[in-house]
Amino acid sequence: ASAFIDLNTGYFIEANSKFCKILDSPLKQIKGIHHTQIFPAIISNNSSPFESIKDKKTTEYSTKTQLLTPSGKTIWIHLTISPLSEPNEMPLRAIVFLENISDKKNTEELMEKKEGCWKSFINTLEGIEWEYDLENLKFSYIDDKITSVLGYSINETLQKTDFWKDLIHHHDLEWV
Repeated sequence: ASAFIDLNTGYFIEANSKFCKILDSPLKQIKGIHHTQIFPAIISNNSSPFESIKDKKTTEYSTKTQLLTPSGKTIWIHLTISPLSEPNEMPLRAIVFLENISDKKNTEELMEKKEGCWKSFINTLEGIEWEYDLENLKFSYIDDKITSVLGYSINETLQKTDFWKDLIHHHDLEWV
């Protein structure tokens, strides 16, 4: 999704349909909006990336942030702003690339929450809990109870590639 901004006025002058769809607004409405109305979160201490690009202090700006669309919907976006000018000229316009990353961010937050719940559950168990990656043949998680139960540190356990074999009864090695 992309749009063009006049760096002198700060207003959007053109946008493609994907940009309009992400912002949940018609082109007519977007063309009349100042960039500060759509991207207030990226402006800090009276400094705007649009001004930095206009003054050639910055050659490109990129960030991931939340955005409140003109229709009132909150979304996560990946925003990139680049000047449109020749190398020795002051830019008059900038192109704005926008990607809706809400689904990705929501999934990351859900995964972090689930991982926290999983580790919390594991830490309430009496035994030593561990996770072993069979493809890479190494531990991916070891409960810190390994130190109190077996006397090995987590680092010592993670560094030893055949550690798990020492934990399995010798009659069970062929089966495993």
